[in-house]
Amino acid sequence: MRLASSEVIKRWLDLGSKLSIQNFEPKMLQHVTYCIRLGEHLEVLRSNGSWESESVDELISYELSPHEYVKIWSLEEMSLSTDVCGIFGPISDLIEQGLELVYSPFIEPLFRGRLRLGLCNVLSCPIQIRMSQPVGKILFFDVSDSNLQKQAPRSTMNRDLTAFRRYVVLIR
Repeated sequence: MRLASSEVIKRWLDLGSKLSIQNFEPKMLQHVTYCIRLGEHLEVLRSNGSWESESVDELISYELSPHEYVKIWSLEEMSLSTDVCGIFGPISDLIEQGLELVYSPFIEPLFRGRLRLGLCNVLSCPIQIRMSQPVGKILFFDVSDSNLQKQAPRSTMNRDLTAFRRYVVLIR
C-alpha cells in the first residue's frame, strides 16, 4: 500500500482509470490530501423526528442552531478503482468553528458516489455553514499488487549473506 502524492492523484484523474472526482477543485488538492467540501443539500431533523431536506446556497449560508445535527453530502462525487482506497478525516478548521464531523474513516476500493456525513454544532450559539465549505480531507492510497517489492530469490539472499560473513571475518 502506497500513499498517493498530489502528482499521482493528478495523473489518476487525467487518466480516469483509477480515480475520478466530479466537481474537482484544483485548489483543494494539497501535497498528499484532497479537501472535501460541503454539498448543496442537507437533511435537518425536525422536532417530530422526521428528516427534512434543505438546500445550502453558496452565497446564503445555513444556520445550525446550538447542538443541532444535520446530515450532509460531499460536493464531490467520486469513483475509486479496485486499486485505490482512501482514509477520510475532518479538517482542523471545524474544531475552531465548534463543529463536529461524523464520518466513516475508510473509503473502500470500488466506492462510487458522494460521501455521506453528519455535522453537529457542539456550541451553545448558532453557527453558519455554506456550500463548498471544506469539511474533511482524504488520503488516497494505491493498493495494487504492482507496488509490492519482489523478493530476491533465496539463492541470491544466501549468496549475499555468505559474502557479508566473509567481509565481517576479513575486518576482524
